Amino acid sequence: MRVVVVAGVVLALAGLAGAGTAVGAAPQAESARLFDVTAARGIAEGRPVGAADVFPPDAGPIVIWFRFAGLPPGARLQATWHYLEMEAPYEIGAAEAVARPGADWADFSLELAPGRPWPEGGYRVDLSVNGRVLHAVRFRVAVTDPPAGAGRHQDPAFTMDLPAGWAAAKPPDPASARFLSPAGDAFIEVTDGAVSHLLDPVSYAAGWESVSVGAGARLQSKLSGRVVQIDGTPAYEGTYDGGEVLVRVVFVARPDRFFVITGVFAREAFPAGVGLFERAVGSFRTAAGR
Repeated sequence: MRVVVVAGVVLALAGLAGAGTAVGAAPQAESARLFDVTAARGIAEGRPVGAADVFPPDAGPIVIWFRFAGLPPGARLQATWHYLEMEAPYEIGAAEAVARPGADWADFSLELAPGRPWPEGGYRVDLSVNGRVLHAVRFRVAVTDPPAGAGRHQDPAFTMDLPAGWAAAKPPDPASARFLSPAGDAFIEVTDGAVSHLLDPVSYAAGWESVSVGAGARLQSKLSGRVVQIDGTPAYEGTYDGGEVLVRVVFVARPDRFFVITGVFAREAFPAGVGLFERAVGSFRTAAGR
């Protein structure tokens, strides 16, 4: 097995010759096929083990195993890994190697730096032959079991499960609730207010962004945005760059109230903290009758 370090992640290649051994023009790959593509936890006796579509944040290495046929001599195999929770797919790693003569399978695996959990969300791995993408496989990373020690915040307007160890902190105003991480490097804040009619969360977010994001504002730029469902109602989620911090905001519309759920993270705390934030937001429920 050959290990290649690319862009701060570790890529392990098996069933492949060393990257960079091909010389000269790349052979044609029109007849090449990739099949039986599988995302898994590992490889045993040349086959994937622990195959899944959803992995926990502490999964460790995630392996993409596949079989191939019709590869021309000296064909270059490539894998490009993307994180899909940004405005556009964000490349987090890439590797290339040359198929060994007589081999009919290969795998690429990716492992984040020691101690770093996988950020929750969707991922896509593009598999190519001589630079031509022949297959794309997707998987998700999500917390499937409640973490030990998690607590629940409950007040007259909403309930929300808090990450383990997070505690209530003094909010900036009486209309807000704030919860601080154990390390003090992140907080979640919930603000709500009465409205006379159901607001459009996308339009509300656009208005908020017009005064909160950009030159002279507290947030420098918008990184991503998407429409989501929270507590069975429409919501909008945006991610923003605040310089020393990264911020994720979810705007939740109800017929008589509007909620803004904000997660603020030190930049180095974002990869792990945003998964905790997503789980908390996923548990968010408004009070009965709202």
